[in-house]
Amino acid sequence: MYFQVNGAVNIGIGAFFKGTILANGAISLLTGATLVGRGLSTAGAISLNDNIVANPVLTLSLTAGSCVSTTNQYSISGAVSLTNALAGTATLTDGTSTTTISIAAGATSIPYNLTGLTSGTGSHTLTVSYDCGVASVTYTAPASCSTAPASLGGLVFSDGNNDGVQNGSDTPISGAVVTLLNGASSPILSTTTSPSGLYSFTGLTAGIPYSVSFTTPTGYSAIGSTITGPITLTSGENNSSLVKGFLPPITTSNPALSVQVSVSLSKAKLGDVLTYSLVLTNTGSTSATTTVRDSISTGTSYIAGSATVPAGTSLTVGQPVSLWNVPIIAAGQSLTLTFQVRVDSTGILYNIATIAGDTVKACTSIPVKMCVGDEYTLTVPAGRASYKWYKDGLLIQGQTSNVLVVTEPGTYSLGVDNVTGLCPDFSCCPFIVELDTLPAYQALAIGATCLGNSPQNNGQLVLSKFNPNHTYQYSLGATFDPTASLSGTPQLIPANGLIASTLPSPVVSQLYTVRVYNTSGCYTDRTLLLLPTVCGCPVDICVPFVMAQTKRPKRIGDPIIP
Repeated sequence: MYFQVNGAVNIGIGAFFKGTILANGAISLLTGATLVGRGLSTAGAISLNDNIVANPVLTLSLTAGSCVSTTNQYSISGAVSLTNALAGTATLTDGTSTTTISIAAGATSIPYNLTGLTSGTGSHTLTVSYDCGVASVTYTAPASCSTAPASLGGLVFSDGNNDGVQNGSDTPISGAVVTLLNGASSPILSTTTSPSGLYSFTGLTAGIPYSVSFTTPTGYSAIGSTITGPITLTSGENNSSLVKGFLPPITTSNPALSVQVSVSLSKAKLGDVLTYSLVLTNTGSTSATTTVRDSISTGTSYIAGSATVPAGTSLTVGQPVSLWNVPIIAAGQSLTLTFQVRVDSTGILYNIATIAGDTVKACTSIPVKMCVGDEYTLTVPAGRASYKWYKDGLLIQGQTSNVLVVTEPGTYSLGVDNVTGLCPDFSCCPFIVELDTLPAYQALAIGATCLGNSPQNNGQLVLSKFNPNHTYQYSLGATFDPTASLSGTPQLIPANGLIASTLPSPVVSQLYTVRVYNTSGCYTDRTLLLLPTVCGCPVDICVPFVMAQTKRPKRIGDPIIP
């Protein structure tokens, strides 16, 4: 309420006035009068006499509730706090929802509640308006919690070139079995692919991890894992990215085909190059066509451009499976394919060649370097009637199970009840273990130097006569502590051998232990003693001096001086 008065204004004894008064005369509040609002006199005095002049003061508190998944809604609640409250009504709004609350005269706190607000709507400002006062508070709505169903699917196809992508002549596989797994890899349900090779699982719950298992179709071959995932879907997501390709069945027009495979080295070392030769022979009476599937071990890498492919045939290189396509091979004809790989790991490396009705393999032993104290476990399939393990050609007594623990160097092989005359389940090649040479080097601790009477922080650890391919670490103490390495992870030894140059001068002699590793991880420790540097005495220097005789006793023959 606003009053403009031409003259003086009196608010009577014990009277109550709410509003604004603008007068060009004096304004007087008599005894016990109350003004809730403002008074302005342009040409007179304002007189007070034991009066109250005040405006209501508002503050606002707010708590946002959680999202309710069934409605994707939330609520807010709190209180409007007041001083000098007058009877009236306050309005609260957050821009999308509005409510009112009644306020009694003298009230200090009035609770409120707003419901049915939509989650995931970002920042909001709640404002309360009451009388002449306004207060506000900003908050963020909780994230959306709607749970729209999700789906997961993909494609199963014949992957002729084993590149994991449907292209070229790759065709869909109909009727393939696909199983949905939960986060614990337990099956939930299964389905089969459509004539287009497609499958789908619908009605899935967002926020839960799922995986998909593909059953290898009859006649096909799986390369790599047949389980894809886990994948966690978002609300309403339709994910159709889980595809799986299988190598198609190998077909041949004549059962009189055979294949052989050989390798240039039966024993090699890391970095060596192996040459594989595949010989396809047609002993039948008519021409034939076939595809040879060739698989190399993990731990070898194909050397690009190394293949020599017979005319009229083609080689599709893959890792680990390559396909040698032979459109025609005449009766009595033999074709030879060669290619090279590089040895990248130790153990036993294989090349396995397969055609319909015939599988052969060649192997190469790559010696494993053993450090003192190392242990290896060799395991072969169980279920044979007998197992005989050999070391360096001699039978190991008492070792008759399918597991052998190797703790010392040697050449290990296995004999089983192999009635077919083929290679045993373990390998045609032995597992070779060689004791690695420990690193050789010399180490020296050099004490800190002095500057005046103060030792500097420049003590050194220096290595010499070391292999530049070896790495080092060092720690305090008489033995090396790998958890407290002062040099971090193993790193190459510097060319000058200086591995530490800022060591402080110890108060008492300090032990350091240096560990040097070779490329196989075998190591040699050296313990060094760093002595304290004493700087209390000045450095010795040369100072020239002159000697003159100033007194001696008389001697025979001295002249007599009167």
